[in-house]
Amino acid sequence: MKILIVENEVYLAQSIAIKLNEAGYESDIATSFNDIKNIFYDVILLSTNVDSFMKIIQNHKQSMILLLVSYVSSDTVSTPIAAGAYDYIQKPFMIEEVLRKIKYFYNYNRLKLQNQALNSYVKSVIDLKIHPVKKITFPLLIKTNNQILADSYVFNYAFSNNILLHFTDLSSSFNLNELLVGASEIRYFTNFQVLKGSKLEQILKLSKGQNFIFHTNSKNHFEGLNELCLEDKENNDYKGILTVDDYLKNMILKWQDSYTDTDLSKKLGISRKTLWEKRRKYDIDK
Repeated sequence: MKILIVENEVYLAQSIAIKLNEAGYESDIATSFNDIKNIFYDVILLSTNVDSFMKIIQNHKQSMILLLVSYVSSDTVSTPIAAGAYDYIQKPFMIEEVLRKIKYFYNYNRLKLQNQALNSYVKSVIDLKIHPVKKITFPLLIKTNNQILADSYVFNYAFSNNILLHFTDLSSSFNLNELLVGASEIRYFTNFQVLKGSKLEQILKLSKGQNFIFHTNSKNHFEGLNELCLEDKENNDYKGILTVDDYLKNMILKWQDSYTDTDLSKKLGISRKTLWEKRRKYDIDK
């Protein structure tokens, strides 16, 4: 991790740098705005005594900026944090406090970026056209042979209602004591059909009054669980041999949001004009 110390008190900056180097970090020192190298730093320890420190915050928003302040005020703390700084440390301070904040915010950033990547991936996999009801009666058992269909329903509900979603695969090992969630949270379970005997009884007992959603590919009924059957319309459309028109209609509906008209018409072996005519014939909105 590369750290920049921006501090006009040279001895203090050197002391911090020595401690950071001993802790395994690579550090540079700058005593003014003009001394800062044009490279990326993971962390910037920025003294609010340095001239143009607000400009440094504006120019380095991609870095994790921790303020080193002599006194707490709106000018030294509130305004800089609103502009993009992460937190502040008041002088005089122990180097252990600096190390603790660096580690905390570094791990926070990693989790934040990982969460953003996972959310983007989930949204690219699930069917965003599936719109669940606005209110779910818990605990809920979703019955469908299509795992993605159930996932889409649950994740769309969580995304649209800004609800924190926990996930548990019941085919893997789990601890019953760690499954409970808060009143404004949901736990989504997959592979409910694998539960047998005492494990099944324990989960059913635990689910009472909990915001639990289960997915199963079984048709079995369970006392105490509200049920929702999701029909896999896509698979049903392909039972038997389709006519050319039915095939084109299904392919256009399925892929038009994923490809441009040029690419889609090429893959279907038709011209863009024919694609437009087929949409009009099948009453398909683009």
